[in-house]
Amino acid sequence: MALDRTGGFSLPPSIILGDDEAVVAGVELKTSLIFPLKNTFVLTNRRCGGRYQTGIFSTDEFQYPLGNIASVAVSSGISIGMILLGLILGAIGLGLLFNGEVVRIVLGLILAALGVLVLISSRKATFTVTNNAGQSLDCKAIGFEQAKAREFAAHVSREVANA
Repeated sequence: MALDRTGGFSLPPSIILGDDEAVVAGVELKTSLIFPLKNTFVLTNRRCGGRYQTGIFSTDEFQYPLGNIASVAVSSGISIGMILLGLILGAIGLGLLFNGEVVRIVLGLILAALGVLVLISSRKATFTVTNNAGQSLDCKAIGFEQAKAREFAAHVSREVANA
């Protein structure tokens, strides 16, 4: 019987475990409420790596040996552009709701709902990994995922300190 060293976590395609390497922690962070996109990060006893969204149709991957990680951090912020887009969509949707025609009412409901989703998605959490050369890798997720990102960052910090 083969030993499962992945810990039940889905590994990004570029991460192939070494002979004496095992997954310590992993996390999947959603990047959008509208699109089914996510970032996947895995921490092993030797390295931290993952796959993260760089756009709607593009992803990138990284792997850092634990000895090359200088710091990990999680921060949060609000996207002003997303707030403006959500307000505009919501206003257009509400304007169409009171027109009276069935097609415009349905379109108004859809736009108003989309506006609310965009407004909710405007709060972002950023998971940052900095290597010893000072290069930072910022991976964004929706604000609701901040607690999961902080927990994973704590796991990475512990493993870096023990390495």
